[in-house]
Order: sequence, then C-alpha cells, then structure tokens
Amino acid sequence: MLPYLAYGLIYSTAEWWRLAGSDNAVGFWENAKAYFIYAGWHGYFLIIAMQFYAAYWAFTRWQLWRIHPVPWLWVACVVSMAYWGFAYWFEIDPPGYLLWVAPLGWVYLFFLALVLVRYYPLTPSATLNERPVWLQTLSQPRWLALFVGLIVLATFAHWLAFSSKEVWVIPFFVLFTLALMRGLKGRQAPGWVRYINAYSFGIYLAHPMFFVITDVLVGPATLPVVAYGLLLILIGSVGSVLLNKAVNTTTLGAMLFGKRLKV
Repeated sequence: MLPYLAYGLIYSTAEWWRLAGSDNAVGFWENAKAYFIYAGWHGYFLIIAMQFYAAYWAFTRWQLWRIHPVPWLWVACVVSMAYWGFAYWFEIDPPGYLLWVAPLGWVYLFFLALVLVRYYPLTPSATLNERPVWLQTLSQPRWLALFVGLIVLATFAHWLAFSSKEVWVIPFFVLFTLALMRGLKGRQAPGWVRYINAYSFGIYLAHPMFFVITDVLVGPATLPVVAYGLLLILIGSVGSVLLNKAVNTTTLGAMLFGKRLKV
C-alpha cells in the first residue's frame, strides 16, 4: 500500500494545484481526502489487490486448496454479477471509487485464477484429458463468439452500458480467458511480453503522469487522433518503464513507487 500513499500524494497535489485559482478550486485536505479515503483515482486498484493478498493468505493459512475451486468460481460469478446489478439498479453511488473497491465485485477473478492455476500449471504436467469436460467445453471459441454476438445485438438495442463494472462483463471475461488459454496452454511467453510484465505495476501507476506531460508539451489538437494516440502509448509506456527502472535502484524507491516484478 506504500505506492498508494506515494502516488496518491503526487496525483492529489497535482490536481489541487491545477484547480487552484479556478472556479473549481478545492482545499488541499479536502482534495486529499477524496484521493486517499474515497480512493478517487486509478490507484483504487491497489486496495483491491491488497484484499486479494489477504484472501490468498487465508487460502493458504487454512489449506483451502483442498476445496475444489470450480463450484466456488460459479458462486463467485453470481455474487459479482449480483453486486454490480443491484448497485446500478438501486443507483448506489458512494463518493470516489468506494463502490469499486469492495471485494464482492471482483471475487470471481480470485477463483478464476485458482481454476487456471489448477488446470494450466506453469510446467504443464496435466494433459488435456485431465481437464474437466466443462472446461474443455467452455474453452471452445464458439461459446465466446455466441456471447459476443449477444453483446452486439444488445448494443444495437441500446440495452448495454460499456464499462468494466457491468454484469455482462463477468461471463464475457471468463469465456474470453478460457478460450485464450486453449491456445496459450503450455506456451512460453515471448520476451517482449515478459519485459512489459516486469514493469506492468510501474506502468499502471505512472502512465497518467506521462499522459499529462504529453498534453502539456504537444497538445492533443496539434496532431491527428491516431498519431496522438500512438504518441501517448509511446511516451506513457517508455516514460513509466524508465521511471520504474530509476526508482528500483534503491529498496526504498521500489517500496514507494512500485517494485519491478521478477518474471
């Protein structure tokens, strides 16, 4: 959680400074409260990750791997879908991202990870026949294609809102992951994927900072949309990687601004 405090202070101070003197000016501590207490920035994901660490500790502490994860995955999917469905149905809207940091909305990801670890180990000792029938069936691309078709039809009917916090995203993500693992099982990740993965934590935390720098130096109106988008990707990723390299030269820097992963 140290990066939550360090980057939260940077982003909250920058936002307070940006609004100072404008019609939307806000007090420093009031603005900081929105960032730190209400998790009103993209660092809310760190609170979710912290809860997953706690869940995994409990999982290993009480040897819960003896419980088969598949039924828990289906229960978790229903719980997460019900959570987002009820939240939007009753228009529950707490300050900041408080609605998003509750573990009920993401618990399906935890059990999906347990299922993947069981049936897609890093050293693939299990053959395809050892995977259960339901896994072999749902990993077939036709089910994903069918669900995408339903999404397209519902989109034309104006029934869907597009956000990662929607009920329909959960079965879509599960089907997509299983279909993807059908082709990726047993394959070594390419070098460029492993390189990006090593710095992914730092990229996630720092990229908005470099987006703002790009806006200040170049400006979104000076280039075509595609060129500007590519420039954002280039500066956001390269700048974040270089920053993460720099902070990881010391232990304290890594602790405060994100440790580089060992992959």
